[in-house]
Amino acid sequence: MQDHDFIAIDCETTGLSCDSDKIIEVGSTRFSLGENGDIFDQLYNPGVQISDFVVRLTGIQNEDVTGKPAFAEHLPALTAHTQGATIIGHNVQFDIGFIRTHGLDLSSQPRYDTYDLASLVLGRMPSMSLIALGSHFGVLHESAHRALSDAEATRDLFRCIVSEARKLPRTAWEQVLQLKVTKENWLQDFAKLVLSTDDAIPPHFAKEGHSGAASAIQPNAQANEALTAQLTELFEKNQPSLLETMSSVHELAASLPADDTTLLVAASEAEARKLAEHHQVPLVLAPHCYIDPAKRDAFLARKLSPVEAVFAAKLLLHPTADFFQRNLTRAERLLWDFIAADGLPAELADASTAPLAITHHASLPAVAALLEPARTIVHSATALSATLARRESVALDLPALETLLPDCETQLTIWWGLAGQLLRQAEPLYGRATLDDCTGLAAYSSMREAGSNLLSEVNGRLPPALANALDRYLNDEPGYTRTLRTDSGGNLTIALDPQPNPAAISQLASDLGSVIFADSALATAPDNFNFIIAQLGLPADTPALEAEAEEEKIELLTVPSLPMPNEKSWQAETEHQLIQLINTLPGITVVLFNGRYAQGQFFEKTHAGATHPVLAERASGGQGKILLELSRHQQAAYLATSAWQMPPRAQNLIIMKLPFTVRDGADWGTETLPTAVLSWKKAWRAFTSCANRPATQQVICLDNRLTGKGYGKYFSAAVGAKPTTL
Repeated sequence: MQDHDFIAIDCETTGLSCDSDKIIEVGSTRFSLGENGDIFDQLYNPGVQISDFVVRLTGIQNEDVTGKPAFAEHLPALTAHTQGATIIGHNVQFDIGFIRTHGLDLSSQPRYDTYDLASLVLGRMPSMSLIALGSHFGVLHESAHRALSDAEATRDLFRCIVSEARKLPRTAWEQVLQLKVTKENWLQDFAKLVLSTDDAIPPHFAKEGHSGAASAIQPNAQANEALTAQLTELFEKNQPSLLETMSSVHELAASLPADDTTLLVAASEAEARKLAEHHQVPLVLAPHCYIDPAKRDAFLARKLSPVEAVFAAKLLLHPTADFFQRNLTRAERLLWDFIAADGLPAELADASTAPLAITHHASLPAVAALLEPARTIVHSATALSATLARRESVALDLPALETLLPDCETQLTIWWGLAGQLLRQAEPLYGRATLDDCTGLAAYSSMREAGSNLLSEVNGRLPPALANALDRYLNDEPGYTRTLRTDSGGNLTIALDPQPNPAAISQLASDLGSVIFADSALATAPDNFNFIIAQLGLPADTPALEAEAEEEKIELLTVPSLPMPNEKSWQAETEHQLIQLINTLPGITVVLFNGRYAQGQFFEKTHAGATHPVLAERASGGQGKILLELSRHQQAAYLATSAWQMPPRAQNLIIMKLPFTVRDGADWGTETLPTAVLSWKKAWRAFTSCANRPATQQVICLDNRLTGKGYGKYFSAAVGAKPTTL
């Protein structure tokens, strides 16, 4: 192919709204699968000031666009460059939308979104950003958030995805072409491209993907004899018990007594899969996590909407449920209900007799009923009730309804009707949407009167879970929270969230008999014990045991000269102290904030005053880019907002504030302190478990409440370290 039928394109803009913001740069490159063609690279004068955030993100200064043409003046050149080509972009609708509002409509040209293609071919990666997907294939991306560099990276990523797609079974792609769809879309065109033998990709373009960077927190699978003895003692009680431990779920697995069958419950499915693979034991999920072959075949035979067709293509290309279940969009998770199994696959029939079986929080009730394990241990137990509630949550957004419902009128009736119900309770919505702004609200009252008739109107197109959720909305079923949310693009989402039900956990614990709820919260501290058993719905006489200290002693330092966080001078003085620490501490320093707002308050001056690189998400790119940048420096600082963002080689951890909010009169409730201590212990654990851990590590807390004799003592006691002066 010599006519360069593809064009990768990217825009840099002054903001996210194509209606009110302006394009400041366009970069594009024509190409075929085997050759690179002409490029287009142009800065534009937007006629408005470029914000500091966009300057930091792109590196494009206001003086860079001074004297540059307006977009309209350069439109003929871009029109000629893009004419007749298939458009390629990453989240391409953003770029096409901006270009259309600026005078060039590319919507009639075929297009591929590398985000969608990667989701189809690779599955959903930990990050689906252009940088992360490019890193997966080793794609060179020299200047992220510059238009031409992003376009060239998108071009190279597209070739890599096509190459990976051609490694999947050819018969599966042929079946994709045979799907019956209501409307042709990019899927059929891409299948034809994959099956084509005319467009070979040269080896230097078809790069191999890799499994990704190693986790920052490495599993510790060594047995702990003291922990084994404690687990044995609690199991022998043959009743629900609590164990306070900082042990990872991997250490729990290695330390389990070996004299009976045990079900180990990890917090997440991803963690459960790692455990099962590492220990070579069965992974057992709830039946609905598996595919029913008969239901799948019936779904593939029906007439499919475009999004249903993509879902069907994933079924054909990745037929194993363990891969497929992890790689679904929100709308596809609703469609999963059509093909979900009602029972366990035959190969898991013997899981109940295995010495060790693995599951996770959301699957626990169903798996426990099927396996009836003699012993069960639940890791990160305080999150169990909330996890089970989230498992039953249903989020309804307009794109999902457009996918699943047969006609627009019905979609809008349901959508605006439910929105109207919630807007009556909470207007204005985030300062932008009010009741009067939403057309179609009159349909709500008639919809409510119609009730089940409305559901019968769409019967057969709605998955049962979604139909049941709508029914619960209409009947105002108690025990559910209804919320209306909006994202930065103004898209509304209606969520039906079951409220956490400790009584259900209590009943589950009673059915299991010998079950240990293990957690790093202070279960044995008098102020916290009642809080935790209430979270789990356990009896007040539930026995509890505290594990012996498992962490190495790390130096815990404070700066006594700093004011208290509730004093006006705290930010200015702490800012100065933070810059000094970053400039003098050796190695990689992680500065942990309670949230993005606090992080943003400190980033500007810290970045300007530091003599070493200072990085933060959004300001410095995504986490993948930050980890890559940190690997290039012996001394640098990372301003983080989560304990789990701990990079490799972290030598210093600076805690800006203890993880809770001061109330007037220091009135601490039992619900506040345990959660705060848990956050503190997780941060400590992540720091001391980081990959390639240095020989020496230290934690510096810039919140002098840590030295207090009241609640401060809980934090130092939680990690077994006494604060000393820096």
